[in-house]
Amino acid sequence: MNLRVIEISNVLPFTFVTEAGDIIQPFLGYHLQSFLWPRFEPENGGKFKNGWIEAFDTNSKLDRAKAILKGELHARHTDTVTAVPHYKVDIHIDEAKLHEDKNALTITPILGRIHSIQPRATHEEGTEIILDTSVFVVGFYVGKGKPDDISSFLSELINEFRQLSPSNSDTACIQGRCLTASLRCIIADGPMRSYLKRTKGHSGYWSCDRCIQKGEMINRAILLRSVNAPRRTDANFLTYHTGSLYGDEHLKDIRDVSPFVKMDFPMVTGFIIDPMHTGIEGAFSRRFEGFILVPEEGKLSSAKIEEADRRIKFFHLCRPFGFDRYVGKLSTCKNYKIHVKRNILYYLLFPLFQGILDETNLEHIMLLQYGMLLLGAFNKKPVSRTDIIEAQKTFQRYSIDLSELGIPCRFVSHQVTHLWEDVDKYGCGVETNSAFPFESFLGFFRRCLRSGNLQAEQIRNRCIEKSKFQLPTTSCGTIIQNKVQLVFEAKKLKKKKTQRLLQFIDKGDTWPKKLVFNNFVLTNRFPNNVFLSDKFDVFACTDIVNNRGIVHVISQKFLTLENAFLKPYVSSRFHIYSGSNLSAQTFMLRPSEVCVKMMALPLNPFPPISLDNVGLRWYLVPLFHSYENGN
Repeated sequence: MNLRVIEISNVLPFTFVTEAGDIIQPFLGYHLQSFLWPRFEPENGGKFKNGWIEAFDTNSKLDRAKAILKGELHARHTDTVTAVPHYKVDIHIDEAKLHEDKNALTITPILGRIHSIQPRATHEEGTEIILDTSVFVVGFYVGKGKPDDISSFLSELINEFRQLSPSNSDTACIQGRCLTASLRCIIADGPMRSYLKRTKGHSGYWSCDRCIQKGEMINRAILLRSVNAPRRTDANFLTYHTGSLYGDEHLKDIRDVSPFVKMDFPMVTGFIIDPMHTGIEGAFSRRFEGFILVPEEGKLSSAKIEEADRRIKFFHLCRPFGFDRYVGKLSTCKNYKIHVKRNILYYLLFPLFQGILDETNLEHIMLLQYGMLLLGAFNKKPVSRTDIIEAQKTFQRYSIDLSELGIPCRFVSHQVTHLWEDVDKYGCGVETNSAFPFESFLGFFRRCLRSGNLQAEQIRNRCIEKSKFQLPTTSCGTIIQNKVQLVFEAKKLKKKKTQRLLQFIDKGDTWPKKLVFNNFVLTNRFPNNVFLSDKFDVFACTDIVNNRGIVHVISQKFLTLENAFLKPYVSSRFHIYSGSNLSAQTFMLRPSEVCVKMMALPLNPFPPISLDNVGLRWYLVPLFHSYENGN
């Protein structure tokens, strides 16, 4: 069996791929090689360091050398071009602070993620989507603000995609190549998209990335009110400038064209309308903060804010595994991390504000939740056309109602009306194209720094140290020394993907018993013991027993399940319920009957917060990110 050691950037952990396309990852080791050399030094003192996406196949190099000696190079070349796997790569670019100091240098990294592997570029059959792969560093720029010279900043990235392109016929580039690669999409927030595309920013009249409409300047803010404006197209991108037939001023300067145009990248649909910055940090955050801080946008009374804070304290007792942050007081909402805002949007929104917001405002902000769920949320699979159309109407209604409520429909509030387009084009749930995994990786750069001097060099040195002293290992720490181990690890990974239940843990009465599934951990203690069965009943696990290797989940059933709400959608459509009345009878279920873990929040909170408190009604919501195949 031919096993290739594939290196995608010198900062990416080893990825091993078998001949059959089985991928073994992630690994903690790094390749030993000098890398990340300076590319340019602009006038503002910035520095750019770049790695490689190019991959190497040591076996094919040896075979190629033999072929040259035998005069068989042309035959080898033909076989390499037609039989190599094809990688689709997502790229994320964003500017981030290295320090809290406003005058400190910032870092603009180019991060990558392998989205999928095809057996070959011309055949999509057998494609494996592997979105759980690690984010890797392609290159980074350190300086004050974004790089002035965008062409130099992106030149190495674009050149490598050209070299690895399946359509590249240059013999010097493709000889001995063991894979091809293409850029699937670019994930960036609004300001970075305008920088990369060389278009007007979010404060411009023609700022929308996806539709042709001129915004209105009202109270020093650009408002985009139309939801039916003509859509932009990739083919006409270069016509969106002053003096064009469209009268459009989307491009800053027709003479300053984005480097991505040169590689025939789709300049409209290829740039994701990122749901993290647009849907959560943008539209939802703006509306949510309006309830707390802005009188013109429905600011709540101090008594209602105090009641919401009281509920939040009770919700702290209901936080299941996987939610690493508590929700703070509403007065600190501007300091909420994006993860917290996402949790509020998907899970806490209704129980937090029901009875506090009036029906109109509560229904309006929940349109954002409804739209995200319609677009598949965390589902990696294609979303039905019916749900996409419904989501389009839902977000359009949100944008229109915003204006009718007298609240400005700014750039991000308008952009949510285009979220459905990426779900439709890329065939996956909306959160699959989110910037969340990339933004979480940015802490890597801050951890590399030991002082405030020579930040670029420090980051480079930390990467070199890792490449020198860390051996290639599996995620559990096993050092990979030979091909037999590689095959063994590939089989273990395949088994892990096909088996939902991975482990049963029982450490005695002091600790909760645990069932470890692929995407969640179920225990016999609140708040980690509520789950939805495969028959869509809701249970609370009271015990987990192991009889001669056969595991059963002993549970009580919620006998009363009702819709938690009916507007703007019927909650039971997504298995969201108001539940009460736990059965005295216990049920014995197999782990295979456990569909998804649920979060249970009290709708009428008072102590004690426990399933034993028969006076509590529970808001029962699936953990959407833990669905095996999404919702």
